[in-house]
Amino acid sequence: MKTIALLAGLALAFDVTAGHAQGTVWTVSSIPLPGAQFSKISDAIAAAADGDVILVQPSAGASDYYVENLVVEAKSLTIQARVPGDVVIYGSLRVSGLGAAQSVLVRGLRLWASGVAGPQAPCIHLRDNYGGVWFEGAASGGLSQSATQPGPPGLLVENCAAVVLIGGEFRGGWGYPYYAVEYFGPRTDGGVGLHIVQSSVFVYDALVRGGTSGTAEWKSLFGGFVTVYDGAGTGVWMEGGTLHLDGCEVKPGLGTDECSQATAPGCDIGLYLGAGSPQVTAFDSIGLGDPPTYVQSGALQKILGVSRSISATSPVREGEVSKLKVSGVPRDWAVVGVAAQPGQLALPAWSGTMLLGGPTALLVLGELAPSGELSHDTPIPELGPAIQFQRWLLQAGLIDPDGVVTLTEPTSVLLLDAAY
Repeated sequence: MKTIALLAGLALAFDVTAGHAQGTVWTVSSIPLPGAQFSKISDAIAAAADGDVILVQPSAGASDYYVENLVVEAKSLTIQARVPGDVVIYGSLRVSGLGAAQSVLVRGLRLWASGVAGPQAPCIHLRDNYGGVWFEGAASGGLSQSATQPGPPGLLVENCAAVVLIGGEFRGGWGYPYYAVEYFGPRTDGGVGLHIVQSSVFVYDALVRGGTSGTAEWKSLFGGFVTVYDGAGTGVWMEGGTLHLDGCEVKPGLGTDECSQATAPGCDIGLYLGAGSPQVTAFDSIGLGDPPTYVQSGALQKILGVSRSISATSPVREGEVSKLKVSGVPRDWAVVGVAAQPGQLALPAWSGTMLLGGPTALLVLGELAPSGELSHDTPIPELGPAIQFQRWLLQAGLIDPDGVVTLTEPTSVLLLDAAY
């Protein structure tokens, strides 16, 4: 079986030097670290130019978490955890005002809405973006800071053209209080995991869950503790727009179906299709029927099948090895599109949406093994003088023996100069 060294051949597919030679990598560390220019991510965002990369070093410990609000306004950026999953931010992220040619990619950050941006501010808020916003391996959550308000939304998306969530967990905030012991005061409901307003959102291999209600524990007469819940937060609430789910789990938070407040759109709901005729396509996804889906308007289409996927090591330095893996049905043939910018082109005949923007190179990888996987280790060549990084977006198409093509989710690869 013949394979092509995908990442090593990128320079042959594109004239990469011109597009990346001027970009800068800014390094952030919460503790003093050689080469780090900033101790706060927000300062790096302010200093970065359009198209730069912000590389965030891991949080050193409980006392060294990043406590700040991140605001990206009308600026293309890549915000990448140096060790995905080990960067924790107590605060919020807001991305707004992206033009059609701009994009923001966030990979490996864990955010927790702790009231820094306001008592009920969403953990992640995306608003009025014509360009693409991607999250890979990210997580959001939080807790209510108010004894009268439900938990904050995990992710609020308003008027955005193309938001892509790949892997990770997006949870609504906890209600109030957070596991109080023998607490006599009011409790509040959990927050919405993902709230979509007139936007196009694509979610792959992720958990989307409503927030757990305010919780109190009481000593039992029979020993131990009894936990008391209120209204569970809704998993996904849509007001118009479109949602594509692939290999996902959508569910409410822990709690009951009785709301303590007039919590919209209700409690203990997995998926709520509200006003504006929202449209949902769910491929190989679970949790959409128990608790039930509520449909005020719009439609939900469920499609059974085997989920296809692609993943790649990121970030990776020149001289290191990146592992590319494609998964699907044995005997499928894998081809991979590679592009520098995101896009959005619906391809119903290919059972998906092409989320890469042009120009796109199409490279053949080969046939999937009997395990349903195809892996390839690729040494990363030198990027060239004055090039600090290259960012590439990948999406695979899997072709079955009958010639039917199914698109996977996209993924990103950040190639770094050896100095980083």
